[in-house]
Amino acid sequence: MKRHFSSQPVMIELMIVVLFFGILTSIVAQMLTSAVKTSRASTARSEALIAVTDMVERLKADPAEGCFQDTVNGVAVTAEVTAEHSDVGTLYTITAASADADPVSVTTARYIKEAGS
Repeated sequence: MKRHFSSQPVMIELMIVVLFFGILTSIVAQMLTSAVKTSRASTARSEALIAVTDMVERLKADPAEGCFQDTVNGVAVTAEVTAEHSDVGTLYTITAASADADPVSVTTARYIKEAGS
């Protein structure tokens, strides 16, 4: 008595395995794409924060009242310095922000005593 081997069940199993791996591959590809986008956004935000902090520190070192604009490492930064004068000194408030789609803002202050106070 001869047995006949049917290849039909093997083909169905093989198609199911290929389909399963195809679905898994598409899910992993979407996850990797999402991770790359998140990484790029995080890098851009870090660069903007560094640029804003750099401008704040420069203005803090030598404050002058007014509005300032600069491009630091390719990031457009706008800063405003306000001064509150008193008999014993001046309080400078410095606010700087990036002009990105996801803006970063830093506010700081510096108090400078008047000479002879």
